[in-house]
Amino acid sequence: MTFFAGDRLAAADLNAAFAALPQGIIARHTRNTTSLSGVGATETPFIRMDNIPIRNGYSYEIIAPRLVLTTTATTTIGAVRLRGSTSGNATIASAGIDGAEVRPATPVDTSNVPEQQIIGVYHSATTGSLSVLLSIIRVAGAGTVGLFSTVNIPMYVKEIGITPVDAGTDL
Repeated sequence: MTFFAGDRLAAADLNAAFAALPQGIIARHTRNTTSLSGVGATETPFIRMDNIPIRNGYSYEIIAPRLVLTTTATTTIGAVRLRGSTSGNATIASAGIDGAEVRPATPVDTSNVPEQQIIGVYHSATTGSLSVLLSIIRVAGAGTVGLFSTVNIPMYVKEIGITPVDAGTDL
């Protein structure tokens, strides 16, 4: 919608302009348990949020800060993943969300490990509901992985704006 000098704005014009603005944080959850351990090569769900309202043509940022991925051996590598579904509850079989896998190099000792975050972006092609799942898995090595924290682990979904055209150049 474009406005020009001298335009007379009606309430409907303003409502339409405000409706197009990004809505900010539209969903949040905090897992009140502080850790999960003993995860092997089977991807294991940790946090799921359902019925997140989404709009066609908008992009959504999913953030889970305060993650510390622990391992039982220095050669074990784990991953934290985000998955999403618009056709029901997200599961470990759901599609991965763009940019949403983190493989922090975390030693066994959790006393000096910095917290990390996972950020994914979902570009909606439909109006409806989104379900988002955060999971962990061991991707290499023979030990197990876990999520360690001395505080609660939050997850947020933010509507960040209208999805731009994919106009990059592959080099």
